[in-house]
Amino acid sequence: MTASRAPGKSPSRIASSCSGGDRFPGAREIRVVTRKVAGLKSARAKLVKAEEQAKALQAISDIRALLAGAKDADELSFPQIVAVANHLSSNNIKYSTIAQLPGGNFGEAMKDPDSERGKSMVISGRVIQISKDGDYFKGLIWTGNFYNQIYYFITPGTTRGISQDSYAFFAGVFAQRYSYSNSAGGTTHSVVLVGYFEGQE
Repeated sequence: MTASRAPGKSPSRIASSCSGGDRFPGAREIRVVTRKVAGLKSARAKLVKAEEQAKALQAISDIRALLAGAKDADELSFPQIVAVANHLSSNNIKYSTIAQLPGGNFGEAMKDPDSERGKSMVISGRVIQISKDGDYFKGLIWTGNFYNQIYYFITPGTTRGISQDSYAFFAGVFAQRYSYSNSAGGTTHSVVLVGYFEGQE
């Protein structure tokens, strides 16, 4: 004998109503729209990233053009350095933006300055000299495990709260390799960065 089925919803309709997939009108359409929105957000994020990369490469190109003629010697290339400082200031290229530009490092800059010129460096260390020179602040930062890397910095920004012996973060673009006589009678070899201290305008 075949068991009789209780009156009411058919098994297929019960399964459909309990699946949770389409409990109300328009559920499928909402899922489709949600997927499309997610796809658009992903495409937008990729586009923004590509635009940022293009801007970064253009910034490096512009800075390198301004540094044309900079010499790696015992004298600072002030005309080129000032041009870069003014470019950063007028285009609002400050710490966070500089930090995102294609980067270099101390060793490569000392070894092959021409290939590294215009690249960014983000450093942290002890400020051993700082003073104002016209519209800019300049000085020296010691870094490295044994404070064996010297950076000569120039910034068009403020330096509130930063003084000699301060520990600070600085982001700058490499301008030149610079050698100068030190108080011990020897020669100090440094890397010149033009940029901004963290948190400064």
